[in-house]
Amino acid sequence: MLYKLPSASVILSGQDQSMRVDTVAPSNRFGAKLATVHLLELGHKKIALLTWGNRRVAKQWTEGFLDAFRQAGLNVPVSDIIDVGDNQQDVVETNFRKWLSKHNGPSPYSAFFCSTDNVALGAMNALQNHGYSVPNDISIMGFDNALFGKLSSPSLSTIHVPMEETGHVALNLLEEALTLPDGERSARRVELGCRLILRNSTGVPNSSFSKS
Repeated sequence: MLYKLPSASVILSGQDQSMRVDTVAPSNRFGAKLATVHLLELGHKKIALLTWGNRRVAKQWTEGFLDAFRQAGLNVPVSDIIDVGDNQQDVVETNFRKWLSKHNGPSPYSAFFCSTDNVALGAMNALQNHGYSVPNDISIMGFDNALFGKLSSPSLSTIHVPMEETGHVALNLLEEALTLPDGERSARRVELGCRLILRNSTGVPNSSFSKS
């Protein structure tokens, strides 16, 4: 266990259930809710979450997605949460192209919230290869604010995750832990807020989906 080590430790983007080790993480649940609320406010009602795996962060993305629908008084079927199998862009593209072929396109969904920018770009490529325009036909929302999202076509609307700030806070916690004598401080959990980055991959629903 980290708390048994002789030096100070900080867990980044994780959680210590025992609360004996400092942790710093972005508010993934809040960020996912923020992304989904944005799509709902644009008028989208049928939104799918593209995610993968069963890690804690995947559960946080899912809970934030569901929070937005609950707040809007809408139900979310389990089928609206789609596992794309990986975070690698090429794997996501391959898997999502198979999903699109199996379901004869993206309908009834007019928007997809993707748990990372890699997933978003893989999904966007798959949609474009199937002849769909983003955002004229389908809106795509990412999560991470990775540099390559600015360079995609269209540029990717996303959620900014404060990784640089996470590092600064972690260093401050380490300094504090090394400076104060043992027993004079309790472990701290710091959760940093995310913010919405609006670019060109999200828009109002296409009229062909507005009746769904």
